[in-house]
Amino acid sequence: MKNKIIKDKILSKDNFNNIKNFMLSDSFSWFYKENQTSFKDPSYFYHSFFHNNLPNSNHLTILNPILEILKPVALINIRANLIINRPSSSSAYHTDNWGSKNLNHKTAIFYVNTNNGYTEFEKDKEKVKSIENRIVIFPAQLSHRAVGQTDEDRRIVINFNFYDGS
Repeated sequence: MKNKIIKDKILSKDNFNNIKNFMLSDSFSWFYKENQTSFKDPSYFYHSFFHNNLPNSNHLTILNPILEILKPVALINIRANLIINRPSSSSAYHTDNWGSKNLNHKTAIFYVNTNNGYTEFEKDKEKVKSIENRIVIFPAQLSHRAVGQTDEDRRIVINFNFYDGS
Protein backbone atom coordinates (compact mmCIF):
# COMPACT_ATOMS: atom_id res chain seq x y z
CA MET A 1 0.00 0.00 0.00
CA LYS A 2 2.91 2.32 -0.67
CA ASN A 3 1.70 5.89 -1.10
CA LYS A 4 -1.89 4.91 -0.24
CA ILE A 5 -3.70 5.28 3.05
CA ILE A 6 -6.88 3.25 3.62
CA LYS A 7 -8.98 4.02 6.68
CA ASP A 8 -12.19 2.31 7.70
CA LYS A 9 -15.03 3.81 9.76
CA ILE A 10 -13.55 7.28 9.46
CA LEU A 11 -16.77 9.05 10.44
CA SER A 12 -18.92 8.68 13.52
CA LYS A 13 -22.06 6.64 12.97
CA ASP A 14 -24.23 9.79 13.04
CA ASN A 15 -22.07 11.76 10.60
CA PHE A 16 -21.81 8.82 8.25
CA ASN A 17 -25.54 8.09 8.32
CA ASN A 18 -26.32 11.77 7.60
CA ILE A 19 -24.27 11.59 4.41
CA LYS A 20 -25.38 8.11 3.33
CA ASN A 21 -29.08 8.58 4.01
CA PHE A 22 -29.16 11.93 2.23
CA MET A 23 -27.25 10.70 -0.83
CA LEU A 24 -29.43 7.59 -1.11
CA SER A 25 -32.63 9.62 -0.78
CA ASP A 26 -34.80 10.73 -3.64
CA SER A 27 -34.18 14.39 -2.74
CA PHE A 28 -30.48 14.32 -3.68
CA SER A 29 -29.78 15.60 -7.23
CA TRP A 30 -27.83 13.45 -9.68
CA PHE A 31 -26.78 14.48 -13.17
CA TYR A 32 -26.21 12.19 -16.14
CA LYS A 33 -22.90 12.03 -17.98
CA GLU A 34 -22.24 9.89 -21.06
CA ASN A 35 -18.90 8.51 -19.87
CA GLN A 36 -16.65 8.44 -16.82
CA THR A 37 -13.11 9.18 -17.99
CA SER A 38 -12.93 8.44 -21.72
CA PHE A 39 -15.39 8.14 -24.58
CA LYS A 40 -15.29 4.32 -24.27
CA ASP A 41 -16.37 4.31 -20.62
CA PRO A 42 -19.95 3.63 -19.58
CA SER A 43 -22.29 6.39 -18.49
CA TYR A 44 -22.78 7.37 -14.86
CA PHE A 45 -24.43 9.96 -12.65
CA TYR A 46 -22.59 12.63 -10.68
CA HIS A 47 -23.13 15.46 -8.25
CA SER A 48 -20.58 18.28 -8.25
CA PHE A 49 -20.02 19.68 -4.75
CA PHE A 50 -16.99 21.86 -5.56
CA HIS A 51 -15.46 22.84 -8.92
CA ASN A 52 -13.46 25.71 -10.48
CA ASN A 53 -12.44 27.07 -7.05
CA LEU A 54 -16.06 27.49 -5.98
CA PRO A 55 -18.76 25.58 -4.14
CA ASN A 56 -21.04 24.06 -6.75
CA SER A 57 -23.75 22.62 -4.52
CA ASN A 58 -25.98 23.76 -1.69
CA HIS A 59 -25.08 20.48 0.01
CA LEU A 60 -21.32 20.99 0.39
CA THR A 61 -21.56 21.44 4.16
CA ILE A 62 -22.76 17.85 4.61
CA LEU A 63 -19.18 16.85 3.75
CA ASN A 64 -17.61 18.94 6.54
CA PRO A 65 -16.90 15.87 8.72
CA ILE A 66 -14.79 14.38 5.91
CA LEU A 67 -13.07 17.69 5.18
CA GLU A 68 -12.16 17.99 8.88
CA ILE A 69 -10.30 14.68 8.54
CA LEU A 70 -8.62 15.49 5.22
CA LYS A 71 -7.63 19.00 6.34
CA PRO A 72 -7.14 20.38 2.82
CA VAL A 73 -5.13 23.55 2.35
CA ALA A 74 -7.06 24.13 -0.89
CA LEU A 75 -9.79 22.26 -2.72
CA ILE A 76 -9.67 21.48 -6.42
CA ASN A 77 -12.76 19.34 -6.94
CA ILE A 78 -15.31 17.33 -4.98
CA ARG A 79 -17.69 15.12 -6.92
CA ALA A 80 -19.95 12.22 -6.00
CA ASN A 81 -20.25 9.42 -8.56
CA LEU A 82 -23.11 6.96 -8.85
CA ILE A 83 -22.65 3.88 -11.02
CA ILE A 84 -25.72 1.76 -11.68
CA ASN A 85 -25.57 -2.04 -11.73
CA ARG A 86 -24.45 -3.41 -15.11
CA PRO A 87 -22.97 -6.73 -16.28
CA SER A 88 -19.61 -5.08 -16.93
CA SER A 89 -18.74 -1.56 -15.90
CA SER A 90 -15.32 -0.04 -15.40
CA SER A 91 -13.67 3.21 -16.27
CA ALA A 92 -10.37 3.59 -18.07
CA TYR A 93 -7.27 3.97 -15.91
CA HIS A 94 -6.75 7.66 -15.27
CA THR A 95 -5.22 10.27 -13.01
CA ASP A 96 -7.21 13.10 -11.49
CA ASN A 97 -5.23 15.91 -13.11
CA TRP A 98 -7.87 18.67 -13.41
CA GLY A 99 -5.77 20.50 -15.97
CA SER A 100 -2.54 20.35 -13.98
CA LYS A 101 0.55 18.63 -15.33
CA ASN A 102 2.24 18.71 -11.92
CA LEU A 103 -0.15 16.31 -10.18
CA ASN A 104 1.23 17.42 -6.82
CA HIS A 105 -2.13 17.19 -5.12
CA LYS A 106 -3.98 14.33 -3.41
CA THR A 107 -7.00 12.30 -4.34
CA ALA A 108 -9.31 10.76 -1.75
CA ILE A 109 -12.18 8.41 -2.48
CA PHE A 110 -14.86 8.02 0.18
CA TYR A 111 -17.12 4.98 -0.17
CA VAL A 112 -20.75 5.72 0.65
CA ASN A 113 -22.17 2.20 0.30
CA THR A 114 -20.87 -1.34 0.48
CA ASN A 115 -20.92 -3.39 -2.72
CA ASN A 116 -18.64 -5.67 -4.74
CA GLY A 117 -17.24 -2.80 -6.83
CA TYR A 118 -13.77 -1.45 -6.15
CA THR A 119 -11.05 1.00 -7.07
CA GLU A 120 -8.11 -0.62 -8.85
CA PHE A 121 -4.65 0.91 -9.13
CA GLU A 122 -2.87 0.34 -12.42
CA LYS A 123 0.74 -0.09 -11.31
CA ASP A 124 0.36 -2.61 -8.47
CA LYS A 125 -3.15 -3.90 -9.39
CA GLU A 126 -4.23 -3.30 -5.78
CA LYS A 127 -8.00 -3.33 -5.36
CA VAL A 128 -9.68 -1.22 -2.69
CA LYS A 129 -13.10 -2.69 -2.02
CA SER A 130 -16.17 -0.47 -1.80
CA ILE A 131 -16.94 -0.66 1.90
CA GLU A 132 -19.12 2.05 3.39
CA ASN A 133 -17.43 4.66 5.55
CA ARG A 134 -14.00 3.78 4.09
CA ILE A 135 -11.62 6.26 2.52
CA VAL A 136 -8.51 5.78 0.41
CA ILE A 137 -6.11 8.71 0.10
CA PHE A 138 -3.30 8.73 -2.46
CA PRO A 139 -1.10 10.97 -4.61
CA ALA A 140 -2.99 12.17 -7.68
CA GLN A 141 -0.35 10.78 -10.03
CA LEU A 142 -1.36 7.19 -9.20
CA SER A 143 -3.36 5.88 -12.13
CA HIS A 144 -6.55 4.14 -11.03
CA ARG A 145 -9.98 3.11 -12.26
CA ALA A 146 -13.46 2.49 -10.93
CA VAL A 147 -14.86 -1.01 -11.31
CA GLY A 148 -18.63 -1.19 -11.00
CA GLN A 149 -20.67 -3.49 -8.84
CA THR A 150 -22.96 -6.39 -9.72
CA ASP A 151 -24.51 -7.10 -6.31
CA GLU A 152 -26.17 -3.77 -5.48
CA ASP A 153 -28.30 -1.40 -7.53
CA ARG A 154 -25.84 1.48 -7.15
CA ARG A 155 -22.26 2.20 -6.18
CA ILE A 156 -21.71 5.65 -4.70
CA VAL A 157 -18.36 7.26 -3.97
CA ILE A 158 -17.24 10.81 -3.29
CA ASN A 159 -14.00 11.94 -4.94
CA PHE A 160 -11.93 14.68 -3.32
CA ASN A 161 -9.03 16.37 -5.12
CA PHE A 162 -7.11 18.74 -2.89
CA TYR A 163 -3.81 20.20 -1.77
CA ASP A 164 -2.75 19.16 1.71
CA GLY A 165 0.35 21.28 2.18
CA SER A 166 2.83 18.40 1.95
